[in-house]
Amino acid sequence: MRPYLAILRDSFDEALASRVLWISIILSTLLLLVIAPAGVTEHMASRFDDESFLNPSAFAQRLVDAGKKETRSPAKRIYDLASNSTKEQLEKAEAGAGKLPEQLRLRRALVAELNGLITKVDLYNQDDWRGIPLRPEARSLLGEGLDKLSAERLARFNRLAIDAAFPADLRAVGAHQMQFYWAIWESRPFPMERKDLHLQLTSTLQIVMGFFLGVLGILAAILVTSPIIPHTFEPGAIDLLFSKPVARTLVLLTKFLGGCAFILVLVAWMVGGLWLILGFRFGLWHHRLLLCIPLYMFLFAIYYAVSALAGVIWRNAIVSVVLTVLFWGVCWLVGTAKTTTETLSINPQRIVKLISAGDTLLAVTEGGTVRRWDASKGDWNDVFEGSQDMGPAFALGLFNGMIGPIYDRTGNRIFAIDNPLQQFGPLSNKTPLLIGKPAGDWRRERGPTVPTGPEALLLDNEGSLLVVTPLAVYRWDGSIDDKSPPAKVLGFDVPFTSGSHFAEASVRLSMTSPLSAALNPANNEIALFDGRRFVILERDAKQKYRVRVETIIEDETQGIVTYAGKTLALALDYGRIAFYDPADLKEKMTVALSRTNTPRYLNASPDGRWLSGVFHDGRLWLYDTTASAERVPSGINIGDVSAAAFVDNDQLLVADQGTRISEVAIEGLTVTNRRQGPLSLVSKAYYYVVKPIYTVCPKPSELDNLVHYALTGQTSVAMGNRRGLDAGRLKVDIWQPLWSNLAFLSVMLALGSIYVARKDF
Repeated sequence: MRPYLAILRDSFDEALASRVLWISIILSTLLLLVIAPAGVTEHMASRFDDESFLNPSAFAQRLVDAGKKETRSPAKRIYDLASNSTKEQLEKAEAGAGKLPEQLRLRRALVAELNGLITKVDLYNQDDWRGIPLRPEARSLLGEGLDKLSAERLARFNRLAIDAAFPADLRAVGAHQMQFYWAIWESRPFPMERKDLHLQLTSTLQIVMGFFLGVLGILAAILVTSPIIPHTFEPGAIDLLFSKPVARTLVLLTKFLGGCAFILVLVAWMVGGLWLILGFRFGLWHHRLLLCIPLYMFLFAIYYAVSALAGVIWRNAIVSVVLTVLFWGVCWLVGTAKTTTETLSINPQRIVKLISAGDTLLAVTEGGTVRRWDASKGDWNDVFEGSQDMGPAFALGLFNGMIGPIYDRTGNRIFAIDNPLQQFGPLSNKTPLLIGKPAGDWRRERGPTVPTGPEALLLDNEGSLLVVTPLAVYRWDGSIDDKSPPAKVLGFDVPFTSGSHFAEASVRLSMTSPLSAALNPANNEIALFDGRRFVILERDAKQKYRVRVETIIEDETQGIVTYAGKTLALALDYGRIAFYDPADLKEKMTVALSRTNTPRYLNASPDGRWLSGVFHDGRLWLYDTTASAERVPSGINIGDVSAAAFVDNDQLLVADQGTRISEVAIEGLTVTNRRQGPLSLVSKAYYYVVKPIYTVCPKPSELDNLVHYALTGQTSVAMGNRRGLDAGRLKVDIWQPLWSNLAFLSVMLALGSIYVARKDF
């Protein structure tokens, strides 16, 4: 053992002599020193900022109008307490509504004034706020007595009271605010929950470590360790070494382990430093971060195995580095070809929604295309489209999902709402309802303008169309076909209608986005969940929805809600499905799945007996509520499911393998029929050329997926900026890259060992 320990020590000595190593250590230390003074403090959310106002001009005008009246109201109370300079700014708001500088000055004035008012103990008056429902948290603070609250809790109450009074003008504030600081510099407080901070820091860590360790770190490590093995097998040095009682293969493996162990120290220094900074400065002891040490060590070992084999054969450090970089480039090209094909062609064609529209089967793809199954051709046809509908959001490539479509059996049509990534200018409040009818082969037609911020489309058992937003529920009571013709802007049809025809059909909700909604077809109740508040709305005698019962889910996480007969099911984003009694929102039971499974869709059969869930990792979950047992249908690729929908109580449609649709008979859980169109040329190239080559090639870059899994515990990665569990995500393959790279590493070391054993040095 002593000779091998001496060889290991020699490897350290050679690496320590490298200037690249010391430069890398100095740079990583400087990076840690730059990050070390940073930190974050957490406060109760209360302060206003520029993003708090949905329409500052309208809000200012509301204050001015109320100030001229004698009627008591929150708007008049705020106006009366405002300073004279702020009142002058509010008076100018209407005249300068279209001027950007005036808008900016108005925002600043409102922010400063309201942040001052929320510190006053006499801001809230019950007579002024009469008839305005407060959130449970605000009611609890009010019950303690405003004069007894601390300054922070008083500001919190006043902010909640103002939000309740102006739900259409202000964004509802969250529970907490964060304030970053670096040394003596402090940022302004901004709304963010602790879990959101955790996610943001995790994403930043992935970027930082992916670049500094995954790119610069690996390159520096190869430069540092590349001379170790070539120098070992130089003439003279190898003769002296082999004169000792050592095995040739063990000499090579010891030298290899020496290089790896040295880099292990370097990676541990960087990752360990980040871990300590996160813990002491940000209060986040992210223990999963330490898993990145062996992962990056494994990543280096893959590249170093190529360098070691080249060093044994050519005994030249420069050749070792060049061949390692070439290997890196080949792996990158193969991975890029696969990723590009999936991103531009394969994933956009994947079916993610299924709609049984009478005798017609419609499907929605990940790219937002609606398709109709043509039985005569045995293929899908694109429908629900029209050149007049390709507005600016489509032209700029900003399309980011669709709300719906939903099928209206009474009118034999479908409704949907485009959900652009970001609307701007005059379009911000002009999103149209989209209508498709079988008479025109489901061609897309523009309907009336929907309310701002739509989250869900629902149809009650009377055929009335409902649009759910975080502020309220809106109902369409007139003829859906009444609409103004679109205007032309830059050659595109823009839905400048005469005004929204949707009437407010509920009390003000003041919920947050993203929001999940479900309607009970038995009694038209609506269940809403925004990640924290769980609300049941019922219709009163005037056909207006009011809050019947609500509760708080302390986990503060996203979820999907659906009615299953007399039970309410809620799928949470960490793999737990809870069942509630709609009468009082008491939890009845819980089905715990893997925490790595993030749900995307949750549906129930019409009779409520069966639940189907589709997860972002491709898993299909089928649950029998009467037997309280999970069922597995045969003939379905359970790990590649992208959509599921009940046709009736006896039949389930399942989409897997991208575009294949299987009809599953509930009784027996067997496939009775399948629909799948022919593969396109690009799909054939992907499945028969790109993917086989990718499968046999090593995948060191795919270890980033393992880093993502180590940091988050999630088996999918969010795509784009769209929020909500139904937003598309990339499935993370955890084990396949691990075994593939491990096999490649073993082959490289075996080839090197065989060469050393048979070579006459």
